[in-house]
Amino acid sequence: MGQHERVAEGSNREEGPGSFRDVVQPKVDATVSLSQQEITLEELAVTSDHDVLLARVYFRLLQRFGYDPLKVGLSEVQRAIVVTTSFEDESFADGIQWYLYNTYGLGGQFLRSVADGYRRIGVPAMAEVADAAAQILSREPDPLAENVAHEYDALYELLQQTESARAAFIRANADAFVG
Repeated sequence: MGQHERVAEGSNREEGPGSFRDVVQPKVDATVSLSQQEITLEELAVTSDHDVLLARVYFRLLQRFGYDPLKVGLSEVQRAIVVTTSFEDESFADGIQWYLYNTYGLGGQFLRSVADGYRRIGVPAMAEVADAAAQILSREPDPLAENVAHEYDALYELLQQTESARAAFIRANADAFVG
């Protein structure tokens, strides 16, 4: 079953014990409430759970800088985490088409930033997925158009989870995330 069919069903994440909703969502919910507290170097060093670390940094950056990942104020290092986290979370949950649809016509700009972010983090395969999505979007500006659904489905199959790479990147650039 392709991404397009999964989106029609609502979500591609499995439900039940061990699912995203049961395992990761409670960690994310707890972390969101911490977003107003400053992040310290010690916290970044001792947080071993990648999901918790990524959620903590992501939501803290959103709290500090707002929800526009192209906004001036984010460093390139910070932007790499915001755009790749957003892209991955939304693409895995609802599909690449819906990620692009939810960018309100700025999908091409977001995808360039996503590809740059993945290259900065060291995940070139995901940068290629973002570049390929940008090529599709340049030919067909409506990401929900039926004539490109199969192309987005093919890209969906290439998506990778990059929590480990993003967590390592955060730790390697810890000073950019303190505050």
